[in-house]
Amino acid sequence: MKNNKSTNKRIALVVLTRAGLALALRLQPELGTDVHIYASQRAYKVQDAIDERETNISITSFETVASLLSQLWTTYDQIVLFLALGAVVRLIAPLLQHKHKDPGIVAIDDTGRFAISVVSGHIGDANGLAIRCAELLGGTPVVTTASDVHNTLAVDLLAQTNGWYLEDASALTTVSAAIVNGELVAVLEDCGELDWWGNEPPKGAYPKDTQRRPWPDNLIHVTNPLEASNFAALLVIADRLIEGLPHDVPTLVYRPPTLVLGIGCRRGIPFSTLDTFVKETLAEHRIAFQSIVVLATADIKADEAALQMLAQCYSWSFETHAVQTLKATTAIPNPSKRVERLVGTPSVSEAAALLSSNGGELIVPKQKGEGMTIAVARKIGNELPNAPAPLHGCYKSGSYMTGNRVPFGYELPEHAGHLAIIGLGPGSRDLIAPRAIQMMQVCDMIIGVVMLVSTAWRDWSSICSHRSKKRLLVMVCCRSRRLRLSLVSLRSTRRQLS
Repeated sequence: MKNNKSTNKRIALVVLTRAGLALALRLQPELGTDVHIYASQRAYKVQDAIDERETNISITSFETVASLLSQLWTTYDQIVLFLALGAVVRLIAPLLQHKHKDPGIVAIDDTGRFAISVVSGHIGDANGLAIRCAELLGGTPVVTTASDVHNTLAVDLLAQTNGWYLEDASALTTVSAAIVNGELVAVLEDCGELDWWGNEPPKGAYPKDTQRRPWPDNLIHVTNPLEASNFAALLVIADRLIEGLPHDVPTLVYRPPTLVLGIGCRRGIPFSTLDTFVKETLAEHRIAFQSIVVLATADIKADEAALQMLAQCYSWSFETHAVQTLKATTAIPNPSKRVERLVGTPSVSEAAALLSSNGGELIVPKQKGEGMTIAVARKIGNELPNAPAPLHGCYKSGSYMTGNRVPFGYELPEHAGHLAIIGLGPGSRDLIAPRAIQMMQVCDMIIGVVMLVSTAWRDWSSICSHRSKKRLLVMVCCRSRRLRLSLVSLRSTRRQLS
């Protein structure tokens, strides 16, 4: 399929009736510069539907819509059919391949009352097109994708919307299902623009809403892969190769465009030599190659063939800096007197990487090869989004616990935990709420009232049986007969309560 990142998509408007043609003529000038109308021969003969003053209108006639669609399917990014939804479904059914290949399909009724996203709502942006068409025609958009109607995260749109690279899409369906079903999903993010969720939704991607979207309750930030082992799915947003990702948890790995590659080299170095050195060095330092977005060097190397080929081969921006600017860059960890004598600056790779990262941090200092050096700098992102804290651990800014009321004689553990009080109803396994089950699956310690635990444990202990280290703490201090069984999950305590 064509490149959907383009803001000017190729759109085909297919009409069979005079009314449909009138609607298509209203949409064509508003949807972009590469929008074409295809009309049946009957509709095409209706000349009074066209404003004779418009000289840039081009309408192509066709005999049968089925043969036309087979031609348009691989040449257009999006197709709008002014037909009944049932007719659209029957016509496109033989052409469907995969959501990553199919164009976005929108069905609009003959009066423009409804604009329905039919196929490829996210990848083909049929959702956005349906919303846009409805706005222009004064109709109602019909979008049925689960993440949109629940106003939650659409994992298949993350890469496209934020300019990230998705390493392996095989777990897309599983992870998406976990999110829309409200299961606990871990988010491990250590770089990039970290406020991507709090931003206003991209125009046309979601229904208009003046409010900032709240972070979904079932998406939990974690700080290392081990914390994600008991979640339903895992989202990783990182520019480094993270070891220890759980193999039994469906995982999507996104590579944000955060890294700058600084290079210094001798004149005439072969492309293959430089390319091999770059890849081997990045792999050695566990750097994600797909997160490189800029190649930076000195301006005297602007015409270096190997550097130009490297940037062109991987679609990196090619930035050069004046020697005096490189020389003025401070905090260079590995200056070279020899380089300063030959080039005029004590650093090329490190200084260029830092300059192009706009005040970022050097994550790979200068690495030397035969006649070449490279360094990697990371652009600095924003603060973490307003999201729930991980179920255990603590941020650098302090503990998750708030307030200063601590029971007398109780010493706070080194890492404070997350407490969740969960009502179990009568205590029978089939009457426990799904969210309560999810919390039981990820907790380390279960605390309950002794009289109820003894009878209820048999029913719901199987939920937690996969956690060999889970502890059951029975509370006997509660005398109220009205208090039903509750659970308290306490994670990351380094001492067991007694």
